[in-house]
Amino acid sequence: MTLALARNAASGGNPLPLAGAASLAAMVSVLRVCAVILIIEPGVFASVAIAAMAAALAFAVCGALLMTRDSGNEERSAIARNPFELGPLLLFALLFALVATASAGLAAQFGSRGLLVTSALAGTFDVDVSVLSALRLVKYSVPVETVGQAVLAALAANAIGRLSLAVFAGPIRFWVPLAGATLTAATAGYGAMLLPGPG
Repeated sequence: MTLALARNAASGGNPLPLAGAASLAAMVSVLRVCAVILIIEPGVFASVAIAAMAAALAFAVCGALLMTRDSGNEERSAIARNPFELGPLLLFALLFALVATASAGLAAQFGSRGLLVTSALAGTFDVDVSVLSALRLVKYSVPVETVGQAVLAALAANAIGRLSLAVFAGPIRFWVPLAGATLTAATAGYGAMLLPGPG
């Protein structure tokens, strides 16, 4: 989605609302990951909820603010995507198999550090693959806190990967506001993570 919005901005679309749309898409991505965790491994949710929700809220606020900005360019272009394309599904399955195998091996060999590295690398390209691979390790006695850290690492890496695509494909007036939103979300998430727990 970020790549499509960046190309839209590069081809003459209004960059600020498009950056806002990319920020809102990032918010949806974070919330989707939280929903997946609640469905598959609810026990992991407590270790990621505060940081993830703070980041999602920051993306939402930044996105809403950017969506109200208008540079006066009324040109709009539609972004169409076929949700039933077979290629992305096959790629997802392949990535999931590779990352799941690598995560299990590295977690067994190097402990939490190996899992964090794998999650961050995979999350750069596909946060869903990374998160699902980390969650399945709960069944292999990997601590819930470690899996939660792997999920947050995947989210952070995915945000960096998303921003890199924006810089590569979009104009500066698109990616600078998106970079600001990403930095705000990262700061909010990290700050929330450092808050002392109850009791």
